[in-house]
Amino acid sequence: MKKVQSKLYMRLGVYLLAGSLLFTACEQEESLVPVESCSGAPTLTEVTKPTQRSETFQGAELDEWIILKGTNLCNISKITVNDVEVDVKAAHVTASEITFQIPKIIPGEISNKITVSGASGETSMNFNVNVPPLAIVGFGGAVEEFTPAGQTLIIKARNLDLYDFTQENTQVSFGATTVKPTAVTASEIRVAIPANTPENTVVKVSNGTIEREVPLHYKDQRGLIFTADPEKPGWTSIKISNGPNPAPISGNYVVIDGNIGAWDWNEDYHVADMKRLADYGVTPGSVDRYVIKMEVYVPEDWTSNPLRIWYKSQGGTFNYNFPWGGTNYSGATFRTSGWQTVTIPLADFVYSEDDAGSKKGQNVKTLDAADVNELREMRVYVFGGDAKKMRLYWDNLRIVPKY
Repeated sequence: MKKVQSKLYMRLGVYLLAGSLLFTACEQEESLVPVESCSGAPTLTEVTKPTQRSETFQGAELDEWIILKGTNLCNISKITVNDVEVDVKAAHVTASEITFQIPKIIPGEISNKITVSGASGETSMNFNVNVPPLAIVGFGGAVEEFTPAGQTLIIKARNLDLYDFTQENTQVSFGATTVKPTAVTASEIRVAIPANTPENTVVKVSNGTIEREVPLHYKDQRGLIFTADPEKPGWTSIKISNGPNPAPISGNYVVIDGNIGAWDWNEDYHVADMKRLADYGVTPGSVDRYVIKMEVYVPEDWTSNPLRIWYKSQGGTFNYNFPWGGTNYSGATFRTSGWQTVTIPLADFVYSEDDAGSKKGQNVKTLDAADVNELREMRVYVFGGDAKKMRLYWDNLRIVPKY
C-alpha cells in the first residue's frame, strides 16, 4: 500500500513541476509581446482602407470601411464624420489605428472633417465623404411611362433610403390626385396609377419633407415624333389600329402584318415625314444626352428584316436597325410577351449612307444647329433581304433626354 502511495505522490510531483515550468514559460513568452499604450493626446496622420493599406485617401463613400491612422488612439470614446457619430463599439481600436465603417447617414452639416475624442483630448483631420444626391430618374416596368391606368407604375430613383423615403411616409401625386405607394425601396417606388389619369400628367413624389418631380410625364407627349393618334402619321399607307387584338397601349398603334419582299420598298410598312428636332426639345451638341424610345409588341419570332429608324442630317444620313442595332439586317430572335418599351441611345445610331462621306459606318457623336433647327427627313420602315411573312406592332416613337 505504501509503495502505491509513494508512486502516486511521485506522479503528482512530476505533474506539478511540469505545470510550474509551463506556466513560467508562458509568462516569459507573454512578456515578449509588446503591449500598446497611450501616453498623450491623440493625433491623426492619414486614412487608408483595409484593402489598400499602403495608399492614403482624402475621401470615401458612405458605408465604406476606412482605417484612421495616428498615435495615442487607445482611449478614444467618440468618432464623428462630419456631424454623424460612429458606433465606437463596432470599431476596431488600437493605439495607432481605428478601423470603422462610415455611417450610411446624410449629415446635417458638412464640415469635411473626421474628429476623434477621448479622455486624453480631441483632434480632427480634413476628410471628404461623398454624399450622393437624391435622384428621381424616370419610369420602369414593361411599358414605363405608358403603363395603363390601374396598373402598377415603377418610379426609378437613387438613394431613396438615404433621404428617408419609406412606404409609410411617401406620397405620389398624379397632377392633383395623391396616392400611397404599394412599395418603396432604395431605388424604386411602386404605385397604382389612378383611373382616368390623362396624358402628359406631371408626377411628383414626396416624403413630407422633400418633394421631387419625375423628369418625364405620365404618357409624355412632348417628345413624340411618330404617333398613330389621331390618324396615320406623315406620308404613308401604313395600317393603324386601336385593337381589340392586341389591346392598345395608348390609342392607335402601327400594324406591320403581311408578306415582306426581299429588299422591297413597301409603303404599307413605311412612315416618313419632315421633322424639326428642336420641336421635341433637342438642342445642338452631344448625342449622348438623348435616347429614342417606343413601344413594340412582337408576338412571333423576329430574326431578320429590321425596323429601320432613319434620319437625314446635314452631316449625312444615319439610322438604327431595330432590334439588332447599327446596320445589321438580322440577328438573335426577338419576341415579346406583350407591349414593351425599348430604349435606343442616339449614340448607337450609325451613319449608313454615302452622303455621310468619310463618316459612313461611324457612330453619330453630335448634332449641329442645322440638324435640329431645320426640317429634316425622317423615316421608319421595315426593310431587309428575306422574303417572309411578318407581324409586329409599334407605337409612340419619341426622342427624350437620357436620365
